Formats: sequence, structure tokens, C-alpha cells
Amino acid sequence: MCQLNNLEAISLPGHFFDMIGIKTLDNIVFIADSLISEEIISTVLSYCERPATFDEILSRICKKYKIDLNANQYVLISNTIKSYLSFLGEEGKLGMSFS
Repeated sequence: MCQLNNLEAISLPGHFFDMIGIKTLDNIVFIADSLISEEIISTVLSYCERPATFDEILSRICKKYKIDLNANQYVLISNTIKSYLSFLGEEGKLGMSFS
């Protein structure tokens, strides 16, 4: 941890390379995209009730939220959904297999 101008950098290992949160003197912590809404988690989990490939899950989510993917959005949204799936796997709420 380091401190600069009354702000403290807090390491958030495992979220992304060198990701940090910022803590103020009055104990407010800014963690930006580390927050995940319950609605999104529930939606992702509902698409995993039966076996599905990652691309099937991605397609269903894009249809639900009316997202037309370009190449940049594909990379960004894919990585975001993969982090949700990883979280759900770590919480024991779904199983994953890789072949």
C-alpha cells in the first residue's frame, strides 16, 4: 500500500493486473468496476442453469441488453462476463469444464 496526498492505494489482487482501490482519510473506498450488481449476476447465473458454451452465454446476454458487438466491445464484454463466471464458480454457484 502507498499513500499520496491523503489517499491510500489498496491492492485488489486477482481482479486484474495491478488493480487498486483508493481509500480517503474518512474511510471511503473507491473501487470502480470491481462492483458487480446482483441483477447482472442473477442474469448470468440464469443463463447457466443448463450446460452452455461461453459464446452461447455471451449471445444471450447481448440479446437481453440489446448490445450489438463490434470487435472492441466483444473483447471488453467477453472479459467482463468471464469475470462474472469466474466469481460464480469461486462462490460454488456453477461448475465449469474446459475441453
